[in-house]
Amino acid sequence: MVALALVCAAQARSAEAATTPPSPSAATLQEQIDDLKRTQVQILEELQALRALLQSPPAPTRSEVPALPAPPTVLNVRGEPFKGTPAATLAIVEYSDFDCSHCAEFATKLLPGLDRKYIATGKLKYFFRDLPERGNPDSLLKARLARCAGEQDKFWPMHDYLFAARPAVAGEKWRSEAEAVGLDVTRMAACLTSGRWADAIQRSATGAVRMGFRGTPTFVVGRLDERGEMVHVDRIVLGLDEAASIGGLLDELLAAPVAK
Repeated sequence: MVALALVCAAQARSAEAATTPPSPSAATLQEQIDDLKRTQVQILEELQALRALLQSPPAPTRSEVPALPAPPTVLNVRGEPFKGTPAATLAIVEYSDFDCSHCAEFATKLLPGLDRKYIATGKLKYFFRDLPERGNPDSLLKARLARCAGEQDKFWPMHDYLFAARPAVAGEKWRSEAEAVGLDVTRMAACLTSGRWADAIQRSATGAVRMGFRGTPTFVVGRLDERGEMVHVDRIVLGLDEAASIGGLLDELLAAPVAK
């Protein structure tokens, strides 16, 4: 609308200048020439403004700007399995994908050090939540394999195996992976056939996306409440590069006084 108005105004001034009847007086003629020059200058300025307007992208309105979700302040981990001791005061909740190379690098290179220093010493509870890659059948099947292995108290061994070996598990290939971890293959087949972990994995992924977590690995780091059921979030750590600093963050939290 603004551009159209500028064009119409320019055209109107040009037409007005062209249709003004000439005067027999030399002085009047000079005034008309001066007026015509001023009109031309004005038209040129308006055309330049019009060009700038057309070349500049329109500023987004408030409704067009996508709202980024606020990071969580508290996460409910009541009843979720974890690695560590019940008395631990700190928690890491990892959102991960068993078919993700960066997640595998974290699990094989960084997590063992965190385990020795913080998990095994009773300082940290480590929770694992699924964020499989959308449209990747191997990601989803590996997530289900780990959860079904958990029914035989083998979630963490399967977790470690999947990240270390990075096997292809499509079709019936999962059977060799189950045997490698020492699982009852018949029970595993029954679990996979039932599909009972699919909804839980989907809820985990949906919750992650709702909080703005789309890449893996993503880590929520914070303090646990007295019951060990709620994580009061201190920091969101995104990606493998930032994960290298998690140990320093845990040291800070351990050294800081607990707010009462």
